[in-house]
Amino acid sequence: MLSPICSSQANPACSACAPIEGHSVESEQQWTALTWTTVSGDYFQAIGAPLLKGRYFSDQDNAGSPLVVIIDESMSRRYWPNQDPVGAHIKGQDPRGHNDEWLTIIGVVHDMRRRGLENAPTPHVYEWYRQTGGAGTENLVVRTAGDPRTLAANLRAIVRTEAPSAILSSVNTVEDLLSEQLALRRFQTWLLGLFSAFALLLASVGIFGVMQYTVAQRTHEIGVRIALGARPVHVVRLVETEGLRLAISGVSLGVVGALSLSPLISSLLFGVHTIDPLTFTTVVSMLIVVALVACYIPARRASQVDPIEALRHE
Repeated sequence: MLSPICSSQANPACSACAPIEGHSVESEQQWTALTWTTVSGDYFQAIGAPLLKGRYFSDQDNAGSPLVVIIDESMSRRYWPNQDPVGAHIKGQDPRGHNDEWLTIIGVVHDMRRRGLENAPTPHVYEWYRQTGGAGTENLVVRTAGDPRTLAANLRAIVRTEAPSAILSSVNTVEDLLSEQLALRRFQTWLLGLFSAFALLLASVGIFGVMQYTVAQRTHEIGVRIALGARPVHVVRLVETEGLRLAISGVSLGVVGALSLSPLISSLLFGVHTIDPLTFTTVVSMLIVVALVACYIPARRASQVDPIEALRHE
C-alpha cells in the first residue's frame, strides 16, 4: 500500500486568526498552533491510523468541491469534548484564495505521536492534496506484509521511473524510527537497571554480613538453646525472623524515601505514574525475598552449631 504525504508543519500564522465553529477566536496568548499536514492516497490505512468517526478522503474531494479536512482525537477533544465533530467547520488557509471559506470536518482518526512516544500528541488537521493545489509530496509511506527492507530497491526503481528528477532520501522502517526515538530512554533505563541491580546486590551482601555477625555474636546463646532441646528449624526461624525484622525496617525507610524523591524521575517515565502501587509492591516484595534468602545461609549454619563447642565459646 503506497501513500504519499507532504511534510507536516505547524501553521500559526493562518491558524491564530482562524475561527472554530461555535468557539470564539482565541487570543495569541491562549492559542496553541495546530499542525496541518497534506496527505494523499491511502495514507491513514498505510500508517495504521484507524478511522474513529466519519470517512476518509475520496475521489469526490477535488479542487472544485467544498474544502474538507480530517482531524485527530486531540483536536476533537480540544474543541468538541463529548461531541461528534463530523460536520463541524473550521477556517484555515484556502489555497484557492477564498480565505473566508469554511473547511468541513469529515472524519476523526486516531492520534499519532509525531513528536515521540513520551510527548503528548498535538492537535492535527489533515488536508487532501487535491484541494491544496496538488503540491508534490515529500514523503512516501509504504505498508507491506513482508520484510519492508527487501522492498527498498524496488521502491526506488518505481520512484525513479515515475519521477526521474526526484531526490531520494534514505528508506526507514517505522520500527527503526521508533528505535531511534527510544534509544536515549532505553540507555537510561538500562543504566538505571544496572545501578539498581548493584544496589540490590550490595543490600543482599550487607544483610548477609550483618546476619553472619549477629549469629557469631549469639553462638553461645544458640548453643544453649540447642542443648535445651531447640531443633534446627527453630534456630533457622529465629535467625530468619531477626533478618526479616531488619529488612522490613530498612524497606520501610526506603519506601518513604522513594515516595519523597520519585517526582525527580518523572521525566524518565512513560505510561507509569511516579507513585505506581504495582511497582512499589513488586519492589518491596522482591527486597523482602532477597533479604530472606540472604539470611538463610547464616541461619542454616546456626542450626548446625555443636552445643558443646557453642557453650565453650566466649
